[in-house]
Amino acid sequence: MEANKYPATGSLFTQKEKRSEKSPDYSGMLTLEMEVLDDLIKQKEEGILEPKMNLVGWKKLSKAGNPYLRIIANIERDRKEQNQSYQNPVQQVQQTNNSNNITDDEIPF
Repeated sequence: MEANKYPATGSLFTQKEKRSEKSPDYSGMLTLEMEVLDDLIKQKEEGILEPKMNLVGWKKLSKAGNPYLRIIANIERDRKEQNQSYQNPVQQVQQTNNSNNITDDEIPF
């Protein structure tokens, strides 16, 4: 299977057969980048009861000529601007580990 050349994207396709009036009009899949997932987890840890992310979409046509909506998920714009210094947990651990590797020779007294 070919790797997804558009990470953090998804598609919504029109449901061809609806089982009832309450069935969804569209269905599909969304793949998240780790940065977006990390932000959702951070929102939960901050006590935000309804974590948010931004979604954008484009109307497209499949190779078979069927219309669909291509979507991309991003960190909510306001949060991204507030957290310009935001780092993912792996980067934070790496920085902590690097700061713990100071030798006695590096201490200036």
